[in-house]
Amino acid sequence: MHDKEFQNIIDLIYSKDGSNVKLGLSLAQNYPNLFKAYFEYNYEDIREWIEWFSNSKRIFYKGALKYLLEGKTLYIRSSPYDHDTIEYLPENTHPIEKFDEITIHGTEIQTLPDSWCNLKNLKKLVLENNKNLTSLPNNIGDLEDLTYLCVMNSSLSVIPESISKLKKNKILQISKNFFTSFPESILSLQELERLDIGWNNLTKIPPNLENLQNLQDLDLEDNNLTDVPETIGKLTKLTSLNLANNQITHLPETIVNLANLECLIIRSNLVETLPENIGELINLQLCSLHKNKIKSLPKSINHLINLEYLDFSCNQISILPENIGDLKKLKTLSVWDNPIEELPQSFGELESLEGFSLSNYKLRSIPKHIKNLKKLEVLDINCNKLSEIPTDIFELDKMYSLKIHTNQIQYLPEIHQNNSVLRHLDIRNNHLEALPEGIHQLKYLTRLNIKRNKLRYLPESFSKLQHLHFLNLGKNYLQTLPESFGNLTSLMELHLMYNHLESLPESFGNLNQLCVLFLEKNKIKSLPESFSKLKKLQILNLKGNCLKELPKSIQALEKLYYLNLHDNQLTQLPEWITELKNLTHLYIGKNYLTRLPKAFSELKELRYLHIDYNLFDIEELQSLLPKCKIVFNYDLPS
Repeated sequence: MHDKEFQNIIDLIYSKDGSNVKLGLSLAQNYPNLFKAYFEYNYEDIREWIEWFSNSKRIFYKGALKYLLEGKTLYIRSSPYDHDTIEYLPENTHPIEKFDEITIHGTEIQTLPDSWCNLKNLKKLVLENNKNLTSLPNNIGDLEDLTYLCVMNSSLSVIPESISKLKKNKILQISKNFFTSFPESILSLQELERLDIGWNNLTKIPPNLENLQNLQDLDLEDNNLTDVPETIGKLTKLTSLNLANNQITHLPETIVNLANLECLIIRSNLVETLPENIGELINLQLCSLHKNKIKSLPKSINHLINLEYLDFSCNQISILPENIGDLKKLKTLSVWDNPIEELPQSFGELESLEGFSLSNYKLRSIPKHIKNLKKLEVLDINCNKLSEIPTDIFELDKMYSLKIHTNQIQYLPEIHQNNSVLRHLDIRNNHLEALPEGIHQLKYLTRLNIKRNKLRYLPESFSKLQHLHFLNLGKNYLQTLPESFGNLTSLMELHLMYNHLESLPESFGNLNQLCVLFLEKNKIKSLPESFSKLKKLQILNLKGNCLKELPKSIQALEKLYYLNLHDNQLTQLPEWITELKNLTHLYIGKNYLTRLPKAFSELKELRYLHIDYNLFDIEELQSLLPKCKIVFNYDLPS
């Protein structure tokens, strides 16, 4: 056979089409010499693997056969699309004896063949998301060169004692299994640097965990631990310790001996106090204490000079240490849901702070020196008792998100200079009666929420906010919109519900990017002719207005799929409503309708029709619209 002809067979073998692969393999076995010369394998030596691959169409898609024949990393994964599962693995390891990395993902295997533990070159073995995997071979320890072993999201409850022979292993991940006790054999792995045994059912950490002197990363998240042994402090090479989502009530004082610790996560536990000398963890960069029962922070916390992230939200802390300003590298501080009534003067000295969150229903004022936080990007102080905010808060030239909703703010400070950074402003649920004339200085705002205030008008300058994509003015006392409102040409979503609007300005049609419009519970009697220009409008809610007829301008809204006309004064629907071909949801309840247009059945996409408080023949309607859910009486959608 010529090389070119054999190359055609190789092309068939490497095809992603299962039938071609089988044909290629069938032809190849007739040319054993060429096969061995090309692949360096005897065909008979890998027959078991070839047959195994041939029975599994998803393997071909991943190109695993090609990797097998060319001696590369092996990746085996069942496909969720063709329901073709892998329930066993070949016993013959000859084709994979040179491999140094194997991954088996999402199969139905219950264990590995014992023969796989003779793969002397294997350095990395990943067994992930194999839900039926209940055991490992007893001779797993024969994989003497293994440095990385991962058996995650499986059904292990024990591991073989021989794992203690994996003297070169540096990374062991056995999270998301069913361990109820800590496997003692792990403690012999002197070279171990990373141990992940989270998401199990452990109740205790063995005191002799200190044997793992090279451990740098320890993850015990989501177990049933109640305490931490004193010996934890002897793991002096630890850089990351994750104890989240347990039932730990106390941290040992020895934890401060972990001088190299950079990441400490204790969120969602029952810890009441922190070690007084926690400041000795001078290399700590991230500290998460969220959702515990901590009542105060130790004074030594100011010694954590490398701290960048500190989260002690959802605790019982009422006072921040005055020296918290010493944390010069702190970038994120989250203290929400604590009974804090005021911030210390030193708060303004957190010169690296980028994000601050304090929402707790207690804070009454923001210190004026917040203006010193020149790097602040996100400020979230909603749900407090603020009646005013600092006059220069809009001069923080790095802040792109400001959330001060659900307070008692009566006015916003005047804005005297351009702010080109602020993108999101949320001031809903306050007592604002007017917006500052300089609101247009926030010229790059994209999201503005002023819902549930006491606004009666908008300043003329409001229309200069031409980058707004989202605007919520609902539940105010607006009677009119300025004629220039149509200049907000970037608007995509607009909420004007629960106001006192009787009409919309003619310029409203210039909002040609608008997709979502809520106008319910106003006093609107008609829509401007320019409304027909809103070609991108998909959702229109006119519930609870004073429409006596459906405005003709709606006819042009071809993309409309949601139309709510509930609780108006309509006596009939126009014939042209059937031209809204994309309509899927139509609410016409609580009007004075007695009939529907003759061609109503042409609304082929209609899936939900609400006709409450009207007089229709339900059976007739259902026959016209067999795919549509028809709601009447008090059967309101949730």
